[in-house]
Parts: sequence; structure tokens; C-alpha cells
Amino acid sequence: MRPLFCRLSFLPLLLFSTQGAILRGVTIADALGGPPLSNVVIRVSGLPDIRTDELGRFSIPLSQSGPSDSVLLNVSLPGHAVVNATQLEISAPRDEENTMITVLLTREPIHEEMSRRFFRIACLEATKARTRQSQAIGRDSAREDDVESHREQDLAFRAADILATEFARVPPEAMSPLYRHSLNLFLVGRVEKALAMLDDPSLRSFPRTSESFEAQFVENWLLKARLLTTQFRFDEARSAHKVAITEDPGSHSAWLGLARFEQ
Repeated sequence: MRPLFCRLSFLPLLLFSTQGAILRGVTIADALGGPPLSNVVIRVSGLPDIRTDELGRFSIPLSQSGPSDSVLLNVSLPGHAVVNATQLEISAPRDEENTMITVLLTREPIHEEMSRRFFRIACLEATKARTRQSQAIGRDSAREDDVESHREQDLAFRAADILATEFARVPPEAMSPLYRHSLNLFLVGRVEKALAMLDDPSLRSFPRTSESFEAQFVENWLLKARLLTTQFRFDEARSAHKVAITEDPGSHSAWLGLARFEQ
């Protein structure tokens, strides 16, 4: 069974088609379980603006926007910012079905803190899932292996706060399409698939033709390191950090990421 957090908080966003599909959603303040937000403006290119009702609900008939492979939601409420912004970029497979999404908004002064909490829960859920998997595999292991496994689990859980802070502070311009797609997979509990997308050949071949692309190159490797940390794969996480530093020794983010990891 999937974690309750993944089933409710990060409802899959990749499950609709553009022919006759209806995208339904709800806007919530701060975090799952928070109060609904009414009068939030939802925009999709080619469609009239939609405002959420008193329960924070909205409904978008995607067929009216014409054929497309993706939809980008633009969500706005004065004085507020979106917490799970990457999840508003939605791919459209061919299966015809409607879907439901959750949009988390928070007041701008506390946006970083709410983002940190959002990612902390995601990191903890990923580590819990990996712990359950490890326990299922290692029920017959030797006692020494059990002790080492518990130590690794404890380290991963303790790292959640640091990882959450790093996630929350990545600027949007440093997030490549690869970063956003992989992060969204992580947020819905598909960690292994996210890591498969972040394989070394793909990361090394990422274009670095400008300063912004260089920053995205680094953040791709740091994302991989963070995801590996939630899976107790610490040696691989350290290697990912070191690649980022080796390839861009002037990157403050790369050096800070490694320092926090070693801490």
C-alpha cells in the first residue's frame, strides 16, 4: 500500500488526456489539512480565468484548450505563493480520464518555511518506504547487518531537515526540465524512477552553454544526491556531490551541499 502522504498530499498529476478530459483541483492554505482558499485565480493558456469556489475547488475542461502534450497552471492569490510549484506542470498521456490535483499556497513571508515543511514530509516518507523495503529484505540477516541497517536508517531520517532546507532554497531558474520532472516523480513516491532519470550519462550530457545552464547542471547532481540520501545510498550521494564540485568548483551550492551532507 502506498504511504498515506503520497495518496493524499501529492495526488498524481500525470493522469489525463486533452480530449474531453476535465482537470479538477483544490487550493489549500500552507499544507495538507489546511483550510481551503477561495477566489484563487487559475489560468491555463487559451482558456478564460477560473476562480476557486468557497471550498477552494476548481474545474478546467481541457478539451477547450486544444490539443497539447502538456498544461501549465498559473495560480495566483495576492500576497501568496505556491508551495508545490513544480507539480503545476502537467504532462498529458493519451488515456482519457479526469484527475484531481492539490495546490498548496502560503503567505509570501512564510513561503520558505512552508516549502521546507513540505519537502521534509516528502523526504521522511521516502525514507520510511525505503526502511520498510529494507526490513522486508533483511528479516533473515545477521545481527551485525541489522545494527548497520538501523544506523543508516537513523542517519537518513536525521538528514530530512537538512535535505528539506536545500530543496526549499533552490531558485526556480536553477530547475531544469529534468530536475522538475525527476522531483515530481519523487514527490509521488516514485524514487527509483526519478533516480533512473538522473543517471550519470544524462547528467553529464546536460548542456552547459550559459551561466543559468551551469547552475541547472549543478542542481541536477545535487538533486540526485538528495534522493540517494533518502535511500541510505550515502557513498553514491557523496560521489554525486563531488561530481558537482569537480565540474563546477566555483559553485557555492555544490560546496554547501557537500558540507551539509558530511554534517
